[in-house]
Amino acid sequence: MVMMTSLSETELKTLKGLLNSYMRTKTMPAFSMILGEDVEYSVRSMNMLHLQDIDGILLPFMNQEMCAIYLRAEGDVRIGMLLFMQEAQALTLAARLLGKDAMDRLDTLGKSSLAEVGNILLAGSFLNAISNSTGFRIDCSVPGFAIESLGAILGDPISEIAARTNSLILAGVELHGLKSNVRVYIFLFFGPEDIKKLLAHAKE
Repeated sequence: MVMMTSLSETELKTLKGLLNSYMRTKTMPAFSMILGEDVEYSVRSMNMLHLQDIDGILLPFMNQEMCAIYLRAEGDVRIGMLLFMQEAQALTLAARLLGKDAMDRLDTLGKSSLAEVGNILLAGSFLNAISNSTGFRIDCSVPGFAIESLGAILGDPISEIAARTNSLILAGVELHGLKSNVRVYIFLFFGPEDIKKLLAHAKE
């Protein structure tokens, strides 16, 4: 059965405050440690969308080929998590991770290193922050890696949420390495019922 649930502006504002807290205390420091430099972040968007409206929000990225890492969190709450970056950024990040001056293509080792970055930032820091704040049990899938258009990559996480509700909350976060200029983006997908559970138990 498809659920019909909405969130108020106050609930969305509270959620944005929680995400800022989690990113500031856990995810940003983790990315700073990975890069070995200072990092800044911003929660760039927070939208409650009907499924038919998603293309409009994602239009700036939809047809660009991206390197993306996708993880699915399940347990007391369910969250879809996507970390993505342009190929040039992915090559810069992979080279840094592997101790190289530069890379002209992503080989198996480079892809594996990027998948591990996604695992650290999403499962190791962000989900850990939620568990610490709420006491929730959350299990995470093995990270999946893809290089294709963002529109194609988003099919699975959106369809998973669509099976339970006709709307979703999409939060967009940007992380930026100040020295290397590496930029990665994170999309977080929540169903409204999962947000309500999170807000009811979370402590900033």
